Amino acid sequence: MAGHTQSRIEITVDALMAVREETRDLSWQDLLLPDARQLSQGLRLTETRGMEYRESRAYAVGDEFRSIDWRAMARSGEAYTKIFSDQLEQTAMLAIDLSESMFFGTSYSFKSWTTARLAAFIAWLCERRQLPLQVLLISRLGLIRIPLDSAKRNLPRLFRALSEHCHYTGPGQHQQPLLNQLLGQCNDVMQAGSLVFLLSDCLGTDLRSNRLFADISRKNKSVIGRVYDQSEQTSWPSGSYHLQVDQQVINYQQLQGKQLSAVDRLQLEVAERIQRFTALASRQLLLSCNSDLKPQLRDSLVRNHDQR
Repeated sequence: MAGHTQSRIEITVDALMAVREETRDLSWQDLLLPDARQLSQGLRLTETRGMEYRESRAYAVGDEFRSIDWRAMARSGEAYTKIFSDQLEQTAMLAIDLSESMFFGTSYSFKSWTTARLAAFIAWLCERRQLPLQVLLISRLGLIRIPLDSAKRNLPRLFRALSEHCHYTGPGQHQQPLLNQLLGQCNDVMQAGSLVFLLSDCLGTDLRSNRLFADISRKNKSVIGRVYDQSEQTSWPSGSYHLQVDQQVINYQQLQGKQLSAVDRLQLEVAERIQRFTALASRQLLLSCNSDLKPQLRDSLVRNHDQR
């Protein structure tokens, strides 16, 4: 990865194209399975499959064992997978939140950089599965939509958009989170029964976010890729901070040893909001921007497989 980019703030099209090689040992089915917590709560991704056989295609890593076309394999000596009617109609939606809070990272990379790589991982997996893909991406530059098309045709458009929208121009003017606008657009344009991948730090969630995403999750299989920085998971050190609370920017002095400060309460409130929001998804991938994405994805999928 070090050869792909000189910094881990902005990302290039070439770096995103190179992600293809990193997806070869990742399982598509594991990517979609609920984690252990969600299984214990009874939230499952039900694998519905049409009864009508339509065609066979070359086997791809992650295809279900029960779907192998043994007759085609016996004739050709190559592995094939049976495709049924509903699988041909399935589509993927990739919704990418690049709000102001994503242009941040205390070590290794910005959250926006890691999110761009995660989007590339998912897009390449869609291409390998031959799934039609549409993309919604929102940032300070605005909202763009890449209409539904084959993943292969949409990959160059997606990677160019990610490279452009991940361009860092310096701290913004405390812009409001863009997540709700993204979710609203997703609700408007998605096809029911899609695989919806939401990539975000989820810091901009509120009650409206929950309503919008609950509606999305009722109609589709939803996966959240939540990218975080380690500083968002631990108590802040003493110092002076500029906080945006209820659309107002305030100065706050964090004092060492103070019992449950205003900053601590704010962190707890944000954590609770994020937990309520992510619980609506069928699957959550929790990924840090402070280390390489590929080992985290592999470890997450291995742990999920072992817990089944």
